[in-house]
Amino acid sequence: MNAKRLPSFYPMLTSWTCLMMAMTALLMVAPADAKESAAVAPGILAGRVLGASEPLASAKVYAYQLADLTLRKVSTDGDGNFFFQELPAGLYKVIAHKPGFVPAVVRLARNSSTLDQFLDLDLVQDPSDRSRGMQGSSAIDFWKVRRDIPRDVLREMGLADPAELSDPSDPAGTRVAALPPLPPMPQASSFADELTATGSQRPLPASLEGVQAEVRALSGISEPIPGQEARFSGGEVQLDTQMGGNRVGLAGSFLSRKAAGDALPLDGHQSTVSLQLASRNDSQLNISSQNNRMEFSTLAGDTSPVDFENYVVRWSQPVGGSGRSEVLARYTEETNFYRGGIFEPSSIPTSSRTLSIAGSYAASIGDQSFQTELRYRERQGDYLSGDVLRPLAFAEETVELVGKGGWQAQPAVLVEYGLYTKLRDGSLSLTPRGGLVWQMNPRWRASAEVTHRIHDEDEALFQDFVPMYQHESSGCDWAEESCYRISLNRESEAGEKLTLGLMQRQFGETLRLYFSEDFFDQLESLVMVEGDRLPEVQMALSRRISPTILATVESNVASGGGGLLFGVGQEPLENRVRYLVTSIDTQFQSTATGVFLAFHHLSQELVPLGAVGGLQGVPQEMQLERLQLMLTQDLNILADLAADWAVHLNMELSRGDTPYTIGSDRDEDALRKSILGGLAVRF
Repeated sequence: MNAKRLPSFYPMLTSWTCLMMAMTALLMVAPADAKESAAVAPGILAGRVLGASEPLASAKVYAYQLADLTLRKVSTDGDGNFFFQELPAGLYKVIAHKPGFVPAVVRLARNSSTLDQFLDLDLVQDPSDRSRGMQGSSAIDFWKVRRDIPRDVLREMGLADPAELSDPSDPAGTRVAALPPLPPMPQASSFADELTATGSQRPLPASLEGVQAEVRALSGISEPIPGQEARFSGGEVQLDTQMGGNRVGLAGSFLSRKAAGDALPLDGHQSTVSLQLASRNDSQLNISSQNNRMEFSTLAGDTSPVDFENYVVRWSQPVGGSGRSEVLARYTEETNFYRGGIFEPSSIPTSSRTLSIAGSYAASIGDQSFQTELRYRERQGDYLSGDVLRPLAFAEETVELVGKGGWQAQPAVLVEYGLYTKLRDGSLSLTPRGGLVWQMNPRWRASAEVTHRIHDEDEALFQDFVPMYQHESSGCDWAEESCYRISLNRESEAGEKLTLGLMQRQFGETLRLYFSEDFFDQLESLVMVEGDRLPEVQMALSRRISPTILATVESNVASGGGGLLFGVGQEPLENRVRYLVTSIDTQFQSTATGVFLAFHHLSQELVPLGAVGGLQGVPQEMQLERLQLMLTQDLNILADLAADWAVHLNMELSRGDTPYTIGSDRDEDALRKSILGGLAVRF
């Protein structure tokens, strides 16, 4: 491994960090009442919310656009009036809600963003209001209306779970806002074959008329090696419709990469297909598959094909009035996908075949909520061992039992508890978990969580490993030896959010942390090993800097290590890693324009134990930097088109070590470029 560093990393990182901080400062200090130039005065949507013919104050009104699933919300004043300004053209569901009343749902079409519209919404008293002693079967009226409300709106209303009803004994809504439901049990952190679930989790529109379809064509070029070129081409199709009252969704995508001219082989393809069925009673069936392959040769002459196939069947349905059950079956077959990368620990197989089956049940009873899950996994892997790199086949079985619960100790205090048990080839481990969520006031919420693994036995021949995406690892995910996390959250009535978090993790097994969900970028990853400690600072800020401009800033910084990594030759190396992931996502809603800017810096260094003590030994180091700019534009805002058209443009610059250039006398400061464009139509 070439041990050279990136000599100009810090100037580049500093300049880009300063640029993004400057952009953030400009976004955050922009006056909220800044006016955008427009040739035509913007239109409004206004009206009143009534209850028993009387105006309702402090009621929530939501405008949910069915085409792009965007959501806007306002509150009524003392006279029950509400007001939306500069609402784009489109088909909407307008929902009004206040605790103690059945929500009202109205479909509304806006042919132009300059149109003025007025709407009155009448709310009916919730027939299950306990203060009037009218519990019983008449409450079905509420559920009929609830099924017509999009899930995003239900979450905003605090009704994402059937048991999380508003407190009808407080019709004025003066009670502290209900705490959010417990986060779902982690899955990707527990199964290596849970790495990707593309297509299986795409939500269906809450309401459909006829057939909704979207088609996208993609094309572009990339330069994975300076002076070499590869070309992209592909497309995506999504169909959503209703059949006999059931919602049906079908999606498929294909993207291929071909080396151009006399370039080194850099060919590959990635394809996904998914089918989703949702019945009237909210039962769901998801079937998805992935088939990805990549072939490339390094400048040193090595050929390393990468294959990844994944098949998933997921079934979930409500049970009783407050429960839900789910069954998941997954089969994964891969070659060099988990192992591919700069550093390859001996605990990661060169190829594997994995079958996993999981069943779970969750419910809420009064102020208690709980979830339990049973998982079974069988993996057959091929490993390299010894100085001569002899292949070694190995099979393992794992049974996991997860229990998790929450207790609403007070209206503003939620106590979380749980236990994770893992039985793997004769080894047993227990991981208790505890947490506390405190709603300090309607705006601010603080939380803390702790997990610590207890090893009773450890007889497994090979150490387990877990693949995980960086954006999914923001909490304690049961994959660590120990984890401590505290966070502070603020959310305003306008939907502006702020999250600050500190986390300290110590890993008890090998973890490959991925920073991109694109199959062609799967080599953009870091390896964590047993004994690594990783402190991390997390920040997310979402703010509306004008009535039509919404900006979201996210940043994660981590630096740590200290664990011992063993290669196939079993030489011990001390692991050191750090990463910086920063992004700014800005939505210009008046022009339907999106601008996304992100910067990634990944660094990993393996130091021989002799080098740590000042003896001989050459550290091995990898550094990678990537800058991404993505633009999206809805063309219907610029012209009156028969269907919804949009364009997408993604541009990237990167430099540093990649497996394509291992063994070459490469210029580590050379920039690699990539550009991918697409045209989408929705009808």
